[in-house]
Amino acid sequence: MNKLYGVGVGPGDPELMTIKALNAIKKSKIICFAGKSEDSSIAFNIAKKAMPEINKKIKICIDFPMTKNQYVLEEVHTKISEQIKTLLKEGDVAL
Repeated sequence: MNKLYGVGVGPGDPELMTIKALNAIKKSKIICFAGKSEDSSIAFNIAKKAMPEINKKIKICIDFPMTKNQYVLEEVHTKISEQIKTLLKEGDVAL
């Protein structure tokens, strides 16, 4: 069974990412990150500075809307969870 890893990038300095976070990225076939693109994702760019080989992974950008509208959030969260379930069929996923 494949695993979903929840990875934090720390306080913003790539040198402060934990070894456990970096190992989860290394183990994962697919890297998902919040944002509209690789260039605009703060978290992805922190991880990329800590581990440049992340670019060799399959990368999926996931847009999490910034809203308090419960209906929009439920719809988006359902869509994202289904997307991640599908990705997990291909291998481990780091989010």
